[in-house]
Amino acid sequence: MSPALSLLAILLLLPAAMAEAATDPKCPTKCGDVDIPYPFGIGAGCYRSKGFEISCINNGTTAVLPSATHTIPVTNLSVAPSPAAKVNFPVAYRCYDSAGGDIGRFDGHVDVNAHGVYRISDARNVFVVLGCNTGAYTMNSNSSAVGGRYAQLYFMGCFTYCAVAGSAKDGRCDSVGCCRVEIAPGLTDNVVKFQNYPHDAMEYSPCDIAFLVDRDGYEFRAADLRMDVRRSSMPVWLDWAIRDGAASCAAVAAGNSTGYACVSDHSECVDAVNGPGYFCRCKQGFEGNPYLQQGCTNINECTRPKVYPCYGVCKDTEGSYECKCRSGYMTNGGDPKKQQCTPKFPLQAQLALGITLGLSLLAVAILFTLMVLHKKRMNELFKRNGGSVLENDGSGRAMFDEDIAVTEDDVLVLDEIGRLAIECLEDEVEERPDMKEVAERLVMLRRARKHGQWSYRGPHHHPEKDNIGGAVMSFATDVNRTSSTMPLIPSTRKLSHQLHPQSAATCFM
Repeated sequence: MSPALSLLAILLLLPAAMAEAATDPKCPTKCGDVDIPYPFGIGAGCYRSKGFEISCINNGTTAVLPSATHTIPVTNLSVAPSPAAKVNFPVAYRCYDSAGGDIGRFDGHVDVNAHGVYRISDARNVFVVLGCNTGAYTMNSNSSAVGGRYAQLYFMGCFTYCAVAGSAKDGRCDSVGCCRVEIAPGLTDNVVKFQNYPHDAMEYSPCDIAFLVDRDGYEFRAADLRMDVRRSSMPVWLDWAIRDGAASCAAVAAGNSTGYACVSDHSECVDAVNGPGYFCRCKQGFEGNPYLQQGCTNINECTRPKVYPCYGVCKDTEGSYECKCRSGYMTNGGDPKKQQCTPKFPLQAQLALGITLGLSLLAVAILFTLMVLHKKRMNELFKRNGGSVLENDGSGRAMFDEDIAVTEDDVLVLDEIGRLAIECLEDEVEERPDMKEVAERLVMLRRARKHGQWSYRGPHHHPEKDNIGGAVMSFATDVNRTSSTMPLIPSTRKLSHQLHPQSAATCFM
C-alpha cells in the first residue's frame, strides 16, 4: 500500500478510534456537577481535538474552557438536541468616585475562538448596559480579513440615563438605568468600550457596567446599579460545531472530508447555523450521542406519552412507533397520534338501541302479563261454569242435579247435553263447536229422544249426517210441529229450565 493510501486510511479510521478511546474508563465523564460527553474530554486521548479539551480545576470541582485571555467556567455541555456550552463571562465596568474620577476599569475581553470550535450564540444571548449616564458598545472580531472601515467587524451597544436617583425600576430595561440590544451571529470574542460622560455626585450609580448574558437568565433590578463588579459574572451560551476538515455536510457527502464525526449508525449530519462547520444528531426515533459508535439508540416512544402522544394502543418500533385505536374505536378520519379515538357505535346510537330494547322488553313483559291474566280469567270462568265438577267426572251428566232425571231416556239426554257443554268450555276457542254445530246436535238429540233412537253418540257419530243439511233451518219448524202434535215430555222441559245458566250461556259464546 502506498504511503498516501495508508495516510488516508488512518485519517478515515481516526474518528472511530478516538470515539472508542472516549469510552475508556480512564477518561473522566464528570467534573464537579458538569457532565463531560464526547467529543469533549478531560485529558489526552479523551477528546476529539484540542478545541474540545476541558480542564478540571479546583480539586476536580470546576470545569473550564481553554482560553488565552480568561478562565471561562463551564456549567453545561450538551451534544443533543443541539450543540451548546453554557459558560460564565465576566462583566465589563468602569467605576468613578464622588467627583467623577476614574477609579477602576475592565473591558471584559474574552476570546473563545482559540481553536475555532465555539461561537457566541446570537439566538440565546443579548448585550446589556447598566448605569445612569452610560453609553457602551461591544467590539467583536477583526475586520482585516474583509477590509472593513474600522478595526472591528461588529459594533453593538446602547445608552442609559436616569434623571434622578430612583428613576430606574425593577424589571424594566428600557433605557432608564438599563438597556439591551441583540447581537450579531458569528461572534468569537467580546471587548466593551464605554463612552465618557460625567459621573460626579452619582453615588446611586457609581459604575458603568456592560455584559453579554443569557436572554432568559437575567432580569434587571435597580440594586444592580451598585453590584460588586469585580466578583460578578453572567451566564452565556456558546454554539459549537465540527469545524475541522469540512465546512459543511455537502463537503462530507462529496467525500471531500476526513475525520467525519457522525460515527453512530443512526446519526446524521446537520450544517451549523452560527459559523462554518457541521454537527451531528441522532435520526428521528433515536437518541443518545451521535459522536460515539452505537451512540444513537432507539427511543421507546410509548413510555413518553407527553412527547409522543397516542390516543389508542401504542406499539414501539425501531426508530418510530405505531398507534392504533383499540378494537371497537376509530378516529374521525384522522391519526390516533393526534386525534382522540371514539367508539364506532356512538353514544347516541347506544342510547337509541338501549331505549328500543328496553321498550321491547317492556312490551314482552306486558304481553306475558296479559297472557297470564287471561289464562287466570279463563280458569276462573272454567271453574265458575262447572269446570271443577268436570275435572272429576268426564261424563256430561255431572253438570246436572240428579233429581231432574225422570227416566233413563232423560239420563241419556242429560249426558249428551253435558258433553256438548263440556266442549263449549274448552280452553282453546278453536276447539269449541260453533253455533251451527250446536244447533245441529241439539236437533238430532231432540229427534233421537222423540223417536227413542239412542244410537246417537256425540259429535263423532252422526247417523243422520246426510240428512241434516237443513237441520238448522228446520229446527224451529220441527219444534213448532212437535209442540202442536205432541208436547215435550216433562223431563225435557224440566231439563231445559234446570240446566246451569252459566254453562248454557257458555255454549253460545
